Amino acid sequence: MGPPRTTSAAPVRSTPRRDPRGACPCCRRPGPGERIEGTSYAACPTCGSLRSIADSCDVAGATAIGAARTSDARRARARVGHLRRAVGELRGSRLLELGPRDDLFVRAARDVGIDAVREADASARGTFDVVVAWEGLELLEEPGALLERAASSLGPSGWVVVATPNAESLLRRGLGARWHGYDLPARHRTCLTEAGFRCLAARTGWHDVRAFTVDGGPGGLMQPRAPEAFDLESAVRRGAAWCLAPAGAVLERLTGRVPGALGETLVAAARLR
Repeated sequence: MGPPRTTSAAPVRSTPRRDPRGACPCCRRPGPGERIEGTSYAACPTCGSLRSIADSCDVAGATAIGAARTSDARRARARVGHLRRAVGELRGSRLLELGPRDDLFVRAARDVGIDAVREADASARGTFDVVVAWEGLELLEEPGALLERAASSLGPSGWVVVATPNAESLLRRGLGARWHGYDLPARHRTCLTEAGFRCLAARTGWHDVRAFTVDGGPGGLMQPRAPEAFDLESAVRRGAAWCLAPAGAVLERLTGRVPGALGETLVAAARLR
């Protein structure tokens, strides 16, 4: 999951700065965390999750910005595969997708026999077997709010499945402060690790947590330092990404299956108690 591109259709409003002294939004460890030099993020020493200490933008605007980039049918089909990998076969199950402006994932899910619906079309539909949010946790000061929202739509033992930027990715480790994810502190408020998601799920009433990473390879190199910029550095990154694409395709298949091969996106699932 790369960073969203700016579009003129998404108004951005400034909101108050997050308190840098507050507890980790995932594991609730008190204290400010460890500031990552050259960025507007701090890392939790306990679970490793990142939180932005910059001014935030309007969440609704951030969601709209992301939607413009993620409306892709191929990605929607891939997400059906991620869903099956996370919780197994769901043919005949009732699924609710939170947040999107398009219906590409819903259509892809229906193609494999899942009774899927977008949140905007879900009035008077009762409860669901699974709720998915392919983007959203990273936009929230308190990511537990999304899990509470999912729980309110689920029946007994229902599943939530999320995808969010992975704070443990190989690119973040390799690029340090120049990782493209650090360019989004106003929009991406919380960047989770697997440990962070497990803590978050446990303290908000979920169990049977499952997690893996996807989107390995050099694709993240194609992101420029600033979403709207295209300079020499971004040109070099794009060229390197094209040259490394074959190796990246192999790495993407290994990501999440070989220890240490950690992709840019964390996919996590948990079952309601």
